[in-house]
Amino acid sequence: MNILFCSDANSDSSKWRASIPARYLARRGHTVSLLDGSREAGAPDVVVFARMYRIEAVLQLFAWCKQRGVRAVYDLDDNPESKHAFNYDPAIDKHRAQIPVLLAHADLVTTTTPQLAEHLRKWNPNVAVIPNSVDPEEWSPRPRPPRGAMRIGWTGGGSHFLDSPDIVAFPLSAIDQFMSVQVRQAI
Repeated sequence: MNILFCSDANSDSSKWRASIPARYLARRGHTVSLLDGSREAGAPDVVVFARMYRIEAVLQLFAWCKQRGVRAVYDLDDNPESKHAFNYDPAIDKHRAQIPVLLAHADLVTTTTPQLAEHLRKWNPNVAVIPNSVDPEEWSPRPRPPRGAMRIGWTGGGSHFLDSPDIVAFPLSAIDQFMSVQVRQAI
């Protein structure tokens, strides 16, 4: 299968949502291209749109896909109705009202969590969850002794500051099971 990833933004999110999956899809025999201007992409079977908010351009690309039998996937890892000071992105804010239109026109919507998937289904019933994860080739945890404090690591940009309470509110049963818990945050 020939898969083309298109994104308006070269962000950390693009790495987790496009670059890393592209590498693993290629290893499974798919031809994968990132539309970043670095090389030409062949005729795709699937086009994945991520962080693209210019409705006129994206709807034209969706129409191009449909005319040629190419599946259009829209990847969204944010709630288009949520806006707060710690997760403010002018590009999203400028096009916030148009995102539901793009969701509705996609053959498939992909997102990061079951909760967000359920929310996005009000615009498109065909939503799949592809969770963010670390790339095992870039992450090599050091072995640690079997006893001691359990450590919970969490990373996120400043836009995820409001997610901190959810991360810190670790289930009490886990705390009962271990002698102590250390939470480390990198923001």
